[in-house]
Amino acid sequence: MPATPPFPAPALSSASELLADVLFVSLTGVLFYQPVYAPDSQEIIDFQCVRLNPAAQRMLELPEHAGWTLLAQYPHSRHNGVFAYYCQAFQNEGAERFDVNYQADRLDNFFHLAARRSGQLLVVSFTDTADQDRSNVEQTLRESHARERQARAEAETQRQRLHDMLMQLPVCIAIYVGPNMVYDLVNPYYQQLFPERTILGLPLSVALPELKSQGVYEELTRVYRTGKPYYNQEQETWVDFTNSGQLQKRYFNVFFQALRDAEGSIYGLLNFAYDVTEQVQARQQVEQLNQEQAVINEELQVANEEYSLTNVELVQTQRELRTLNQELEARIQERTTQVAAALRKAEQQGQLLEQQKVLLQHILSQVPASIATLTGPEHRYTFFNSSYHVLSGQRAQYDLPVSEAIPEIGSQGFVHLLDRVYSTGEPYVGIEVPVQLRNPASNTSRQQYIDFVYQPLVTVEGKTQGILAFIVDATDKVLARREVERSQELLQLALTAGQMGTWHLDLRTNTSERSLQHDQLFGYTEPQPEWGADRFRSHVVPEQQELLEAASLEARRTGSLQLEVQIVRVDQQRRWVEVRGKVFYDESGTPVRMAGVITEITERKVAAQQLQFLSDELEVTNAKLEARNQDLLETNRQLKRTNVDLDNFIYTASHDLKAPILNIEGLLNALQGSLSPAPGAPEVAQILALMYGSVERFKTTIAQLTDVARLQQEYAQPATQVALAPVLEGVLLDLAPLLQDTGAQLEVHVEECPLVAFSEKNLRSVVYNLISNAVKYRHPGRVPRVQVRCRTEQQFLVLEVQDNGLGLDLANGQKLFVMFRRYHAHVEGSGIGLYMVKKMVENAGGRIEVVSAVGEGSTFSVYLPR
Repeated sequence: MPATPPFPAPALSSASELLADVLFVSLTGVLFYQPVYAPDSQEIIDFQCVRLNPAAQRMLELPEHAGWTLLAQYPHSRHNGVFAYYCQAFQNEGAERFDVNYQADRLDNFFHLAARRSGQLLVVSFTDTADQDRSNVEQTLRESHARERQARAEAETQRQRLHDMLMQLPVCIAIYVGPNMVYDLVNPYYQQLFPERTILGLPLSVALPELKSQGVYEELTRVYRTGKPYYNQEQETWVDFTNSGQLQKRYFNVFFQALRDAEGSIYGLLNFAYDVTEQVQARQQVEQLNQEQAVINEELQVANEEYSLTNVELVQTQRELRTLNQELEARIQERTTQVAAALRKAEQQGQLLEQQKVLLQHILSQVPASIATLTGPEHRYTFFNSSYHVLSGQRAQYDLPVSEAIPEIGSQGFVHLLDRVYSTGEPYVGIEVPVQLRNPASNTSRQQYIDFVYQPLVTVEGKTQGILAFIVDATDKVLARREVERSQELLQLALTAGQMGTWHLDLRTNTSERSLQHDQLFGYTEPQPEWGADRFRSHVVPEQQELLEAASLEARRTGSLQLEVQIVRVDQQRRWVEVRGKVFYDESGTPVRMAGVITEITERKVAAQQLQFLSDELEVTNAKLEARNQDLLETNRQLKRTNVDLDNFIYTASHDLKAPILNIEGLLNALQGSLSPAPGAPEVAQILALMYGSVERFKTTIAQLTDVARLQQEYAQPATQVALAPVLEGVLLDLAPLLQDTGAQLEVHVEECPLVAFSEKNLRSVVYNLISNAVKYRHPGRVPRVQVRCRTEQQFLVLEVQDNGLGLDLANGQKLFVMFRRYHAHVEGSGIGLYMVKKMVENAGGRIEVVSAVGEGSTFSVYLPR
């Protein structure tokens, strides 16, 4: 038969409580899914979550309430096989493992899944690599990559916004890249000029060869070479717009602007033009009509001079003049009609240009940059968009010099740069220039960084008339770059301090790039020129070669590598290293490279071995302590049996001694009756009196021992909720003769006391002993004054009895509650009352405390459980 355990096994909780506790402490994520079926079909179309444990909430970053469905929360699970795996597990009731690298739906980790059907539910258990503690290096890299992705996303958003704006402008816009002027962007308005040609991606010389002889190439080349912009109004251009071989003449207002990269180098040109052909033709037609009108006026003057000819000639001349006047009036009427039509057309063109101007200003106000135009040597504002107005702290105003609107930039050199651009006509480009701008609302300054261009605005004659200021806030970019640089510095410090190296292995060429710390872990003082998987394998101890091969194959399959191996350095020292890495795949799913970190963990391994050794020793020590505890339990059981035997002995002895003492008392009575008084023998009566006194004291002692035994047997008896006030009233009735004889003054304040868990009989005994002692041990020089009150303290009801009596010398306070101990022998008593009070209170789970001073009085505080 199996050996009987030394003590009973602990009782387990109910199944539901045990399940809740296991789910709560589990470090593995657990989900309970309920299948969702299609209407009128048993086809599973989704899974609804009915419960998830805290580990699952932490890994998936979800609240504790369920109710969501798998495909609604994680739609990518339909494509990566998770949903199909759940359906198969539920239908086949299997529990096979499924590994997935989930990189969608706000997740970016490798998960290990196991699912099994339980009744009408699907139970899923999973772990992920992100639930492990990450090193400072990994955390820094992840944060750096997150900031880089955010910066790229913001840059792409701004680039797309600018591209959309350029494509929607109602003017001709094109961007050329490189010295060959290859079309990189053509907006629809520009393309409409050449409906039969495809010009995007072609060099300008191939797309529009007819411009070679018109000086356009020379101007574009000059702008690309010098960076100085070119602006011309109503430039005459002959181009084959219909691709029919026939050149047509049109007029354009053109603006060529150099485009620069972040380092300030020119990489392309911006062509900004709009067609003013109808406006120019209308003006030319008006000028021609004015010339014809002047010729007619000259002819009329000649006719008037010949008016003095002869009458015949005069009559003839008048008839000719009348005819000429009629023809002239007709021609004037015709020319007037044509002029009016030309003026109306010119007015329409002007209105269109004004609309385009307003639209352009509106578009510039939406550009994600601060733009302003300044005129004259004082640099007065003629235009600024809302972004520039915010940048200036709402201080920019039309026709106000920039030095008055933003005075703090004068001492920072920006006004000097404006003066130089205005006087030389050369543009100025600033990259990440620091600037301190004051906030008028808070009267504080903040350090900012800006990328800006001061572009001169020149007339047709080449004279500078103003400056275009194009400013982009680069503060976030500078701070982000500095944070990246700082992260890189911290990374190097962390690599050095943590004895950690980084590595990158190209699986196609078996070549790698490593940090210096990587090679130093293997004992090399200089970076090694060649290092591949074979060289790493050569340093691994022979008994772990198979482990290395298995981990490498598993990493190619799962996408992650984590391995602890022992290596042999070049100085033949053995070290433990931990290798962590991630595998990257091409479009076909073939692993192409691995990257990660390597850390020396020798000290950790040694510490783990020492810890295991200490754990083994601790286990042996625990076994010894367990044996010692069993001995103590057996000793406690023996002591309990001894206490019970002692209690029984006291009760039996007190009961059995009653009969002998009663017999002795009967014999004394018989002896006293048989003795006759003898003269001269008074000592007989005295001896009998002493014997009677001894018998009475013996009877009292036996009665008290009986009470003590009874008190011991009442230990752990069930208590009831007792009100203190009624018990106190009964005690005061019993003590009324004593109170009246002594003239004691009693103050009672227990009306608000709550119920107390105590035996009512014992509570009466406690109150009776304390109050009667307070009166009996009164001070002879003053009227007894006893105060009875109560208060609550935590889980106790505190009963206080305070008197102004003789007081106690508490130097021997430990003997105050000892059986038969008395401090004042002049008062009748047995010395057992306080002992019984203490026993009754402690048996109920309470305690009693005393504060006293000789000659002043005492305060007894009884702590009764509530």
